Amino acid sequence: LLRHARLVLAQLDSLRGELAGARRGTVRLLANTAAATAWLPELLARFLARHPLLDLALEERPSRDVAEAVVSGAAPLGIAADHADLSGLESFPFRTDRLVVVAPPFHALARQGGLRFAELLGCDLVGLAGDSALQRHLAGHARRGGQAMRLRIQAQGPEVVCRMVALGAGLAILPEAVLRPGHGLAVLELREDWAERRLRLLARSLAALPEPARLLLDHLRQPATEPPGGASRDAVQERNHLPRGVRV
Repeated sequence: LLRHARLVLAQLDSLRGELAGARRGTVRLLANTAAATAWLPELLARFLARHPLLDLALEERPSRDVAEAVVSGAAPLGIAADHADLSGLESFPFRTDRLVVVAPPFHALARQGGLRFAELLGCDLVGLAGDSALQRHLAGHARRGGQAMRLRIQAQGPEVVCRMVALGAGLAILPEAVLRPGHGLAVLELREDWAERRLRLLARSLAALPEPARLLLDHLRQPATEPPGGASRDAVQERNHLPRGVRV
């Protein structure tokens, strides 16, 4: 009986070790610019605090590249806009975002209700760095129209872009979710069907996800309780209800 009890205890210890091991490791997550810069910093920080044995590898990619990587098995999880080909994937709602035009309040176009993308291609623009998923996405739209973006400068991150726009370096196209109150910028509608994006969480097979990836997916699927970027809820609500062409 004692021998049998020791065998059972050894098996329990082994099982505990396997379960602990399942909650160790690094989870790779691919995401487009809006998700990576507006929502994921706070969400992923909370996840890491709750799971001290897990690490994360976040990579920013265009939505089409995110979907291709997940469907090929190169990454277990991704976040992409639904304009990408999501066939062969399981997907879940994440957030809704839209691209907007930001301008300094003294710009000649700052009081326009909105602009088409083709109209912007004749303007001086401030872009994100060339490896940015959003910048590659916008450059692709320009190429398909047989044109190129007139980029005066490319900056690292939306915050730097906004500061340069505010000082008159040019106009910019950014996800609305990354804008922060207090920039003193005019926000204009980007009048294109592709400007409105529904972001989706992607996995090739929910049932086949490793335990660490499943934990992250469950965390990211929780309903949003805070506005993007940690801005105050009142400030974000005020900004989102402002008519186009007014400062934020």
